[in-house]
Amino acid sequence: MPENTSGPRRPPKPQFKAINPVMKGILRSPLHRLVSKRLILLTFTGRRSGKRYSTPVGYVTEGDDLWLSNESVWKKNLGDNAPVSVRLRGKDRTGTTTVLSSPEDLRSGFKTILEQALQFGRIAAIGLRAGGLPMADAIARARAAGFVIVRVHLTPA
Repeated sequence: MPENTSGPRRPPKPQFKAINPVMKGILRSPLHRLVSKRLILLTFTGRRSGKRYSTPVGYVTEGDDLWLSNESVWKKNLGDNAPVSVRLRGKDRTGTTTVLSSPEDLRSGFKTILEQALQFGRIAAIGLRAGGLPMADAIARARAAGFVIVRVHLTPA
C-alpha cells in the first residue's frame, strides 16, 4: 500500500454521532451479523465519572485477544488491566485491556491489525513496507495524532 503522507483521516464528529447509535442497536440485535465481523460493542467505565459507556469499535482477533486502535477520547478510560465487556459476534464477553503507545508497540500492533484489516491503514494513513512492517514515519504521525493500540485479553468463555 502506498504511504499516505497527509496523516490520519478522521471522519467528521457529526458522522460518528449519527452512526454510532445505529451501530450499537445493530450490534445488540439479531442483525449483528451484518457488521460483527469487523465491529464489536466495547463497554467500559469512565475513570472519573464511574459511568458505563458503550461504543462500536473495529477489531481484529489474534488467539484470545482482540486488537483495537483508536484516537478517540474514550481511550483515556482504558489502562492496563482495565475491565471491559464486549459484544462479540452476538455474545457478551469480558476481558481486560492493555494500552500500547510506544513506537515499537504501535508498529507491532498496527502490523497485527493491518494483516487482517488493510482498510484501517487508509484511515490511520499507515502504509506497509515490502516486508509487511508499518513505516516508521507513518507510525510517528499516527502516534502524534493520538492513536493507540488497545489489546483486550478475553476471559475464557
